[in-house]
Amino acid sequence: MPNPEPQKGLAFQITAVLMILIGIGILASYRELGGGVIYPIIAFGLFSAGGSLFKNGKRLKQPIAEELLSADDRPHILFLRSFEQDEKTISTPFRWSQVVMFHPDYYLTRASTTFEEQLISILGNRAPVVALGRPDELMQPLGASRSYVDNSNWKARFMDLAKEAELFIFMIENTASLKWELSWLKANKEMSKIFILLPPLEWLSKDTKWIESWSELQNEFSFLPDYEDNSVAIKFLDDGTPILVRAQNSKIGSQLKAIEAEF
Repeated sequence: MPNPEPQKGLAFQITAVLMILIGIGILASYRELGGGVIYPIIAFGLFSAGGSLFKNGKRLKQPIAEELLSADDRPHILFLRSFEQDEKTISTPFRWSQVVMFHPDYYLTRASTTFEEQLISILGNRAPVVALGRPDELMQPLGASRSYVDNSNWKARFMDLAKEAELFIFMIENTASLKWELSWLKANKEMSKIFILLPPLEWLSKDTKWIESWSELQNEFSFLPDYEDNSVAIKFLDDGTPILVRAQNSKIGSQLKAIEAEF
């Protein structure tokens, strides 16, 4: 089970910033150093390594679910997805505030952000967000704080977390575990507490089989509506009526804004 190491994470981040500053210094002194191709290679190598180190520092500082819940007594959000989605990246949404304020996250982790990271940056202000973690991983992914159990006990831990959750966020996929979780929630919780996320539109453009997979899910779960262009999520009214949440366009920033508006 990954153990948070906040001091080590901070050391990683400080080292990463120093690496970036050294790289900038090399480029700024390019002519004085005599030019050539080696110095830009060194500088951009420092930028790349610094970005990875900064992100790993954030991961080491992130608390596990049990720590987060003990420190925050607000009802939590349970984030549900397949493990395969943990490392799938998206284009980083452009934010003027981060650019102008030289926010390190924008510059140092820009190339490798995940949909979950961006989503939790929205939801984390409302409530603590937790999820079940992959049992064999050595470090938490950025996003929801993980709770770790072995494969034989995941359903029991899911039900424990579900009992106290105020909201359930699904990154829907046609897998056995997610279908079991959705069936359990349908039987035990109000539909208005379920918020189903559809894949980012940039993923759908590369996945020609997703619509077919969605149709298979509809055959099992009759409450799922037909997919429509620029749909990013599904919310449910108190009576269980599904409502499609749509973005203004296919850009990831627009999709995140549409999701944020629901919270």
